Amino acid sequence: MSKNKNRIVIFILFSVLVINSTCVITVNSMNHMTIDTKGDSLPKAAVNANINAWIIVAGDRESDHALYYAIENGCDEVYDILVGLGYAESKIYYLAEDWDGSLPAKASDTSEKGNIQYAIETWAADKVNSVLGLGIFLFDHGGTNVMGLPGPNLYDTELNSYLNTLEADTGMTRSVIVYEACHSGSFIDPVSKDNRIVICATDSVHSSYANSMGTSAVFTEAFWSSISVGYSLGEAFENAKANVVAAGYIDSQKPWIDDNHDEIGHEVDYWGHLPNGGDGNDALNLHINPPMLVAPWIYMDMIPLPQYIDPDTSTVNISIRVGNNNSRIEHVRVQVIPPGWQPPVPVVDPYDPFDPEIYYFPTLPASYNVLLARDTVSDDGEHGDYIATIRPDALMKLFGTAEGDYRLLFEAKTEDHVVTPIVSSSLTINEDGEAPDDLIPPTITIINPVNDAIYNGTIDVTARGNDDQALDKIQLLIDGKLLNETTMPSYLPYPEAAFGLDTSKYTNEVHNITAIAYDEAGNKEQTSVFVNFKNSVILNFNYSPYLIGAGIGVVISVLGSLIFRRKKK
Repeated sequence: MSKNKNRIVIFILFSVLVINSTCVITVNSMNHMTIDTKGDSLPKAAVNANINAWIIVAGDRESDHALYYAIENGCDEVYDILVGLGYAESKIYYLAEDWDGSLPAKASDTSEKGNIQYAIETWAADKVNSVLGLGIFLFDHGGTNVMGLPGPNLYDTELNSYLNTLEADTGMTRSVIVYEACHSGSFIDPVSKDNRIVICATDSVHSSYANSMGTSAVFTEAFWSSISVGYSLGEAFENAKANVVAAGYIDSQKPWIDDNHDEIGHEVDYWGHLPNGGDGNDALNLHINPPMLVAPWIYMDMIPLPQYIDPDTSTVNISIRVGNNNSRIEHVRVQVIPPGWQPPVPVVDPYDPFDPEIYYFPTLPASYNVLLARDTVSDDGEHGDYIATIRPDALMKLFGTAEGDYRLLFEAKTEDHVVTPIVSSSLTINEDGEAPDDLIPPTITIINPVNDAIYNGTIDVTARGNDDQALDKIQLLIDGKLLNETTMPSYLPYPEAAFGLDTSKYTNEVHNITAIAYDEAGNKEQTSVFVNFKNSVILNFNYSPYLIGAGIGVVISVLGSLIFRRKKK
């Protein structure tokens, strides 16, 4: 054997020995990860997400000042929330209307267009730069591409111009614009630009609605409540949309967000989440204030299932339980929505027919609000029981009829302006006061995982169900095999069915996740998603000391044989 051949053999054997002694067999069980399969592109990242100052603008329809109290009070609450998040009053510029002769105590000036321009181009100029951003909150009746103000109105192109000037003068690279108004989505084009997040209470053609108390708007109240307890902008948007739907405006108010700067707004997806259509990635990671370690919170812990009474019933007492972390509760209410109710549609301002772009802020729904009385407080101090008394004769006087299916919307609010998600039940007044035969199947939705997505590691499988009378249970299955069964309580809101699924125990291929809901009458409904499991396996080799020793022995034997041959020659 030649010297070159000997050297090659020695090199190969030595390499094998090194590999044997250093490598390890491992299975890569990465944390659960969803891979986007819907074509959502990531937005251009901003340099910094630090919002250093805020401008609040309370608009007004000068002709009649309709619902101005809701607009002004909503802006007051946003001001309070920002102060509660740690913003100094000197970092908040609040513009409001003084049509009644006095500005709100918190306001800096009137909400005329010139003052808005001053606030953005001049007041904010020494508070923003390449690492410090600006937030703007606008609230008015709304219109297409226009915000109603005392005096000349503000157009979307003008707001865009003011922001362009501020960015050019200061190098600002982050701004957040939140607009509460009918048709507010029409501002997204042209206001959307690189490093701006634009959030609108509805799209460019639909209405936005006041809350039932006439003290703010449904979207704004829930959005800023979420911000105040540490949710990100994207999460707050999702929560606000959920409250809009719960309030009955699923088809008449469609909140939009644009944070990928393409001047096209999007709603949440079918499951109520962001991102969608390329929008939401940035907002989901941006907090106005860092998440709180101990944030104030409040929730509806228990409300009754649907109830049935006859017309001769004098009163109905409805007991509910509210949970909170010792926050001071401002009010607990139930809103009674009559049979056949539909959201009101805004009309052109009759006081100014030459300005058809300004619309009425839709009036409050014809409903019956009941503020609940405090009944008891539990020993742990975290749950309060409340009683609402509803009188069918009062419903008759208000709506002209007592019989029918009434929707009951429950909500609680703290003195810190934190609101619960709206939770609904029903009260039916019929001839015999009995529930009809239940022939309607329950509803069921899989919250997670997402259809057509790719996962690995351990994932949460969650589903949510409901029923027109009483839900019995929810089952979760994979490929037809039962994972978990959750029995529902005899009150609302129903808990989500959940199961932690270790995907590494299943083959790397497409699997079927199914959720089945059963009601107490035996009706059932199911839904499924298809997901792809791909758990990476990294094959590195870890041999025992015996194998390593054997490898060394082979090398020594070969080397000895080669040396012996050379001596013989």
